[in-house]
Amino acid sequence: MDGGRLNFDSNLNPTGVNPNFPATFAVDRFFISAGLENFGQKDQGATVASGIRAFLRTPTALGLPLTDSGLYVINTPSNQPGVQNPFVHADFGMAGTGAAQQSTISLTIGNVQYQQPANCPTCSFNAVAQGNTIASSHGNVAPGQWGTVAINSPLMSASFGGGNPKLDRPGYAGYFVLENYTPAVDTVDGPSMPGGTEHALANTTPDVNYAILRLATATTGQAPVGTRSNAVMNGWAGGLAEKENGSGGALTINPIGTGISPGNFAITTDAANNHVQIDLLLSGHAPMTLGGLNPNNASAMIDDNRFAAANGSVAMVNANILRDDNGNLPASLNLPNGQPIPKYQYLQWGFIFGDTAGTPGVDLEHLHMGSWVAGRPADPGQLPTSGTATYSGHAIGNVVNGPALYTAVGSYDNTWDFAKRTGTANMNFDGAHYQGNTAIANGTALFQGAMTATDAARKGGVVGNFVQAPGGSPAGTPPPALAGRFVIQETTGNPYRASGTFGAERR
Repeated sequence: MDGGRLNFDSNLNPTGVNPNFPATFAVDRFFISAGLENFGQKDQGATVASGIRAFLRTPTALGLPLTDSGLYVINTPSNQPGVQNPFVHADFGMAGTGAAQQSTISLTIGNVQYQQPANCPTCSFNAVAQGNTIASSHGNVAPGQWGTVAINSPLMSASFGGGNPKLDRPGYAGYFVLENYTPAVDTVDGPSMPGGTEHALANTTPDVNYAILRLATATTGQAPVGTRSNAVMNGWAGGLAEKENGSGGALTINPIGTGISPGNFAITTDAANNHVQIDLLLSGHAPMTLGGLNPNNASAMIDDNRFAAANGSVAMVNANILRDDNGNLPASLNLPNGQPIPKYQYLQWGFIFGDTAGTPGVDLEHLHMGSWVAGRPADPGQLPTSGTATYSGHAIGNVVNGPALYTAVGSYDNTWDFAKRTGTANMNFDGAHYQGNTAIANGTALFQGAMTATDAARKGGVVGNFVQAPGGSPAGTPPPALAGRFVIQETTGNPYRASGTFGAERR
């Protein structure tokens, strides 16, 4: 990338690095295509060419219409050597209910680094993109095969280019050729890449290996960006993971979650470096970190409402990345009454998925579309000691109902009497209505409660915490939001179980 990054003499020969090159913060959005196929769609607002899935094989889309974020590159305003510019892409699809539901989700995340060849002060800069794709699909994954496929793939730029008229900042790449496979003998530009792997859980057929080649073209110049801040949020994660039991053995369904403390799920945003770190402790698992400063992890922060992070096997993505240009989430995430999940002011939520433990084909534990929710934890001393408040929002979780595994979206309401330190919770989830009592634990901003379905033989429990505004909520004022997780168990009949999270803001 010569333009702007190098100085030139009167004969246009490069003379060395330009110390005045103006590195600037900017978020660039790219259109993904397979070469120049359907390339004209980039001029019509599309994020990915039709007939392909951005960084996966088309069959893993299960025939679903996908919500695709486009590829974002978040440029860091620094000229220091080794500075990394995160990139992030996500897609999502879900259709149907119960046993007939099919769903898929992916996160591609990594970094772009502008590098000049060593010991060559007049050489052009290379724009090197490296990252990973982590994905999961559940449904009719192959003819006659209904199940879950765990997907993991490296990603690297094979080439790059400038001169894109849509990107009017000299010195920045406006095009990338991205691929996930290079032959073992091709080591000129670094180690070979093995391609992507699709692993069908509890299936004796060999894993599918695949290669992709994609052209990323900047299409919008600088994308709009919201408020960016350094923050620490705590919250909850939950879901139902599938665990293999030997080659071809039946899967075990493992409810997993972050226990009874919001400290087991922590999000730290770093606006200066466009990064985010997630410290996660799932019950019965070793602590794990996604993103952060570990060079083997990746994360990306567009703004306070759009971020994602991963390690080598688990990914988390903020649901706001899945909103379209009009701010709408996929309709398949609507509440039971058909209304969209609210645009929260004090809460963040999204999905967590990937291989949470074990070895493929032996004892792999894979989480497909688990969920998380988080916010700034309220100060217990600021909670009011009188008055009432009602909170309304959403619930989302994984369900196993007999042999069926699927994701359901529901509504969650909690009315509180702060003098009594108790509340009444109502949740409509997966066709049943749950009601129960909640109570604030002494000296804390945490609460717990039990729920019973009024129209099904099911019981559940909730645990959560109150959430405050940035900078704190005024003393004696009801906090603006709450967040938590829930579990549900069938009491008689079929083995129905559910595990997920909920969030709500004060009405």
